[in-house]
Amino acid sequence: MAEQKQIPESFPPMGAEFEKPYMEFEYKGELFRVENLKGGHNSKVAKACKSNPPKWDEEKKRWVVPIENNLIDIDFAAQPEVTKDFPPDSPLKAIHIISNPRSKYQSTGLLISSTDDPSGPPLFPVDCIFDMFIRVNVKGKWSLINVRPFRLRANGLNEWPPPVGTVYVNEDYVELFPEWIPLASKFMKPIVRILPSDKTVLTDVFENPNV
Repeated sequence: MAEQKQIPESFPPMGAEFEKPYMEFEYKGELFRVENLKGGHNSKVAKACKSNPPKWDEEKKRWVVPIENNLIDIDFAAQPEVTKDFPPDSPLKAIHIISNPRSKYQSTGLLISSTDDPSGPPLFPVDCIFDMFIRVNVKGKWSLINVRPFRLRANGLNEWPPPVGTVYVNEDYVELFPEWIPLASKFMKPIVRILPSDKTVLTDVFENPNV
């Protein structure tokens, strides 16, 4: 059995590009599906994905590494092939999805170590979870946000940053409401609802030079 690697005290800020083999969402009661949707910040988002030193989590009884996630940037307009079946005048052809930049809706996550001994050292493999907030800009419409996070998960990672080919699974419905209508989620139905179980596959992973 190979010796388990120790989780280091620090990691470089990382960038990534990814592909979603499919994503399904509801808009005005109609179901839309897009395939081979590409995204990632491509070194354009300054904050990148940053991690902190490992710490013992008494509730989980595991070593964990807190992470900030700022990697989501998906531009439908730059990929007309994914919306070719949408109506020609549909505002959905120009959807732009980004990590929500507001501090109130910071996307955060954890690397959860397999080590259950508080005396350490924390070791790989780790399970990675992210609780995500996004902003969706729709041409000619309100910006939309989710006010409850949705969770992305990848289990059994033996290194960080995660290698190319790592698959994250969306575990939750993503319900999107107008950003600048106070308490919209309390009295409105979601404008857009992204269905769960879609996957995000990393196609490139790199150290981010902008941080």
